[in-house]
Amino acid sequence: MKACAIALLVVVFGWVGAGSAQTSEASQGEPLLLLAPTPTPGLFRVELRNATSQDQTFNVGISLANGAKQYPHAVKYTLTLPSGQVLHLEPVEPGFIAGRVDPLIASLPVGAAFSFEVDLRKYAAPKEKIWKINFPPGSYTLQAQFTGRAVSMAEANLDFKGVALMRYWLAPCPVHPLFLRLRLRRRWYPSADGSWLLLWNWCETHP
Repeated sequence: MKACAIALLVVVFGWVGAGSAQTSEASQGEPLLLLAPTPTPGLFRVELRNATSQDQTFNVGISLANGAKQYPHAVKYTLTLPSGQVLHLEPVEPGFIAGRVDPLIASLPVGAAFSFEVDLRKYAAPKEKIWKINFPPGSYTLQAQFTGRAVSMAEANLDFKGVALMRYWLAPCPVHPLFLRLRLRRRWYPSADGSWLLLWNWCETHP
């Protein structure tokens, strides 16, 4: 059986400042997937937190070149544009793979978390035939979904077969949307030459 954890982030793009992850109430029997903005447009922090009552192991993606490059691509994203169009995002990296591929495994004790940054500018929407995503000011909805699955013997390399025997998070997981509502606020800032600059930044609001 497959399991999934869902996170939802409602945002407005422009010049950005720091934000914070928002959590929803959940029982101690399921993991949480959290999203938070960063000061860079299109760049977000994703956190998979073990909120269960037992230590857990998650198959979160792939690693290349003996761990030199890591891609947590098991987390999938959809982006709703200000026009209402929904984009099903796919990473553009890695491109051509020639060499060793290993599963990217996150073993999380109770209360531990695995976090990483995702840059949506490095994603495309081939299903919608959009190959470069631009982020003009406006309201967007970003949704992230993690689907738990095991590592098969066929996926494990010959010297790494033991990872296929590990106990992965596979139990059904109910959906828990997590909301972060933001709006744009204009401010004037003095520049070094004495003039004033108009910049956009994030202003967090609550439902």
